[in-house]
Amino acid sequence: MSRASSTLTYSVAIGVGVTLASGLGYYWYYLQWKKRNAVPEKWRRIGTLDQINLYPIKSCAPLTLDASAAFACDMLGLMLNGCRDRALMVINDSNEMITARVYPRMVLIATKLVGLQRLQLSAPGMEPIELDLGALKAEGEQIKTMVWSTTVYVRPVGAKYDKWLSNYLLNKGSGMRLAHYPLEKPVKAINSRMLRQPFILKEDRGTFNDATSYMLMNLASIKELNTRIPRSVDPLQFRGSFHLKMDTDEPYAEDHWQWVKIGDEVIFRVVAPCTRCIFPNINVVTAERDPDGEPLNTLKKYRLFEGYKSPALGIHLGLRFAGTIKTNAVVYVEDKSNCVKSHRLLFHLIAHFLVLDSTSGISTKMLVSFGVGIGVTAVSSASYLYYKYWKQDVMPEEWQRVGILEMLEFFPLKSGAPLKMPEDTELECEVLGLRYEGVRDRALMLVDSNNLMLTARGYPKMVLIASKLVTPTKLEINAPGMETLELDFSKLINEAPGIDIHTSVFGAPLDAMLCGEKYDRWFSQYILSQENGVKLVYYPYPKPTKPIDKDLAKEPHIKKYDTGAFADATSYMLMNLSSIEDLNKRLPRPVQPIQFRGGFYLKMDKNEPYAEDSYDWIKIGQQAVFRKVAPCRRCILPNINPETGERDPDNNPLKTLKTYRCFEKNPSPVLGIHLGLREPGKVKRGDVIYIGIKK
Repeated sequence: MSRASSTLTYSVAIGVGVTLASGLGYYWYYLQWKKRNAVPEKWRRIGTLDQINLYPIKSCAPLTLDASAAFACDMLGLMLNGCRDRALMVINDSNEMITARVYPRMVLIATKLVGLQRLQLSAPGMEPIELDLGALKAEGEQIKTMVWSTTVYVRPVGAKYDKWLSNYLLNKGSGMRLAHYPLEKPVKAINSRMLRQPFILKEDRGTFNDATSYMLMNLASIKELNTRIPRSVDPLQFRGSFHLKMDTDEPYAEDHWQWVKIGDEVIFRVVAPCTRCIFPNINVVTAERDPDGEPLNTLKKYRLFEGYKSPALGIHLGLRFAGTIKTNAVVYVEDKSNCVKSHRLLFHLIAHFLVLDSTSGISTKMLVSFGVGIGVTAVSSASYLYYKYWKQDVMPEEWQRVGILEMLEFFPLKSGAPLKMPEDTELECEVLGLRYEGVRDRALMLVDSNNLMLTARGYPKMVLIASKLVTPTKLEINAPGMETLELDFSKLINEAPGIDIHTSVFGAPLDAMLCGEKYDRWFSQYILSQENGVKLVYYPYPKPTKPIDKDLAKEPHIKKYDTGAFADATSYMLMNLSSIEDLNKRLPRPVQPIQFRGGFYLKMDKNEPYAEDSYDWIKIGQQAVFRKVAPCRRCILPNINPETGERDPDNNPLKTLKTYRCFEKNPSPVLGIHLGLREPGKVKRGDVIYIGIKK
């Protein structure tokens, strides 16, 4: 074999080897992509939300609402004013699920909210009846029933509702019962038909839903279907949660979507197509079945997909980021990149290279260069894809216990003392931060006459401003030498002067609402010993609006919705008590954990100081999941004693932390970790804390 031929063979072998290796890298990335729920970084607008449907009772009519209603989206489904989607279900005396498939008149049972958590039921020929949803109990008689093939335990609502339903559906005084879903998380097993879907999670199962908590219908698809059938169907016959009006009519475009975002907050994963039964054949106005079996018969002719026995229309969604939505909200889907085209071009080049031989007229040196170029390109592409995968927030599938939640604190007033509450209090973890009843973490802040933020860094006695919740929305605020001040959040917006100011939190601009002169006088008197100069402001918005702190902008996993209300950096922070214990061994005077103002205090099963530095994902209890987004860099605030309001004379613990906890040439030492909420839920003291197992 000639030297030129050997060189050619060698270069081809190198090129093929590198290409195969990079191909394996591509394939690995594809498997990871398929296995994980990786939220897109880019979105494309496709239309608006034409209608939102919340069905209080399974198989009955949706709520009658105006278009301005703001719905909460959480893992159990839609909720409005204490009324949850499909949290009520009709069962018979044998505890079997009853639906309109057998009793079509159920679609005429109308529902209407007549007050907070008060639901009115009405039906043809029946006197309306009201149900107090807030009075439904999670304890008492437990009934085992089934939603299709999955077991679920329910509670009875009451005899008078059983009688009302029995009279309407059976024309007799008994035989039907109304049951409610008593839990705050999904417990129903995944529907057997959905088990093969790679993206569905156990949290997607909802209350009494057939498959998942959410479904989206494309009105363009229903419009196209109506051109094929003799009698048009109403979109409500498909019982979707969301009716999408596309900017450009694209029937069945939803078949190809993977992710859906509604508004600025709420993000869903498409988990499965919605396969159809006889339910859509029922007219929602007359409750009569279509005489020709439409639209199901027509759907069977052109909407049957491989592997499915029933036709598909609509898509089942799994909630990945909670929030609130309204009618007319913009709807987005993932913006797909052109990487597939690039990959095809690369492989065409490789194929062309591999068929070249010495008779092609191309020199060996050129072929070697070309082979090396292909190899470098392939490796670079695979490395870039790996980086993109790493940068995404990919939630773990497996978790490892590390300890318990020993302390749980939140601060109604920025730089004030934590809220006094019972040890067994359960707090809600939401996008804005911790919430207890009607009070949110750091939703109040003090500013000066120039609207500049005031904190205990400049006025240490602020840490002595204590607060206590006396009703679900009313705070009692106290400070040394001051009379008690009451603040009722339910009245604040109506009683406030209605003036917004422009302020900032360490350079991050945001707007806030003035609370009123009586609050300003109280805080001015305490902070400055004068009648004015300090103003109390409130964060009135339902989601974060503050930009990401400039020092955190370089962190790859922080999101714009992690910034909270008036928090310095993010809505959540975790402190490891083992780290504080180790720090205290180095100090002349021990510090209290609360001096670091973390929301969560971890007591480890094994004493491992600074283990939190290496955490990526944290789960608290069975619901709330957080992403570590940055280490917490420390300032002078931990030097202030929370009992005396005095600074430490030796500038500790900051001085000591600087001797061993400064990293990456940054002069600010690190202790604790900033978290971004990725799955909302409730937490309480004693909950188990887990970290994600790295694969």
